[in-house]
Amino acid sequence: MYYVDFREEESYNAIVLYAKRCIMDNLLQIRENERLSHVETYNSNGLFEEGSWLHKPVKTVTDLLPYFRGKKNLRILDLGCGVGRNCIAFAKEYKSTGCTVDCVDLLSIAIEKLNRNAATHGVTQCINGIVKAIEDYEIEENRYDLIMSVSALEHIDSEESFKDKLAQISAGIRNGGIVCLVINSEVTEKDKATGEPMTAQFEVNMASEELQRLLKETFSGWRIVKETLRKQQYDIPRGEKTADLTTNVVTFVAVKDEAERCPYCGGEMKNGFVCTTVKSAVFWAEEKTSFFKGPAVLEGAEVLAKSTNPLNYVKGSNLPAAKCENCGRIILENMQEK
Repeated sequence: MYYVDFREEESYNAIVLYAKRCIMDNLLQIRENERLSHVETYNSNGLFEEGSWLHKPVKTVTDLLPYFRGKKNLRILDLGCGVGRNCIAFAKEYKSTGCTVDCVDLLSIAIEKLNRNAATHGVTQCINGIVKAIEDYEIEENRYDLIMSVSALEHIDSEESFKDKLAQISAGIRNGGIVCLVINSEVTEKDKATGEPMTAQFEVNMASEELQRLLKETFSGWRIVKETLRKQQYDIPRGEKTADLTTNVVTFVAVKDEAERCPYCGGEMKNGFVCTTVKSAVFWAEEKTSFFKGPAVLEGAEVLAKSTNPLNYVKGSNLPAAKCENCGRIILENMQEK
């Protein structure tokens, strides 16, 4: 067995270089296999034709079509757009109101076919095809009303780049806009003929629970519209072989609601209740509370005052209010300050 003396700088650098080459070779191999798989599908199947996953848009995407009705100059980003399976549906729906869709894909054949499909469906003026790896596409802050990515972010070159891209997506969406992500996790592949395990052809292959936690952290404060985890199994071509692929598909849709601001300091407000108990104590709580069990049910809640009904409210009431996360003031709906 050969041991490397890591005190020798040349030996250490050589090992680091070798490791980097292995990672790059693996990335290139995965991307070549994915390219071959997609090219075969694109050349064998037409958009919105029966026989492949291209036959219709993803339902999670089409469910969002009514959301922007009445909005002019809609700006959309589709990361990993392919030949237009999802983005063309939005372009058709909103082409009369000045819709623009930036469509990013690593494969030039995908963008070529996207442009042809856009012409076929009369939305050429709405589609802006961009040949680029997702990790290399810089998302401008506060630019888009909708950013969607279906089965594509897991093909970013590394987990670090994946997390950076999620942060860019969050910053790139305008207030009132939507993020719509469908991401594969815990993917396994095996040779369909022999049952032997194969290397999953995904650059980022996170544990499902970890991925869901990351999405919630990245889009903290957003209003979650849909969050699901669903197991899928299907066959996929891998060169001369066919792979039996199993995946946990994470779907995440959320709205970037503009936060209510404190009229005193401009801090972000958190909705909750001013609660008065039968013992005349006044509390702040995030949820409505049952008072007849006594103040103990409010254990851990911040006590604002302990005096005889200081706001002359009926004892045992829940009053809708908002608390400033910055200065701590509690504002009632009629804008009285406590």
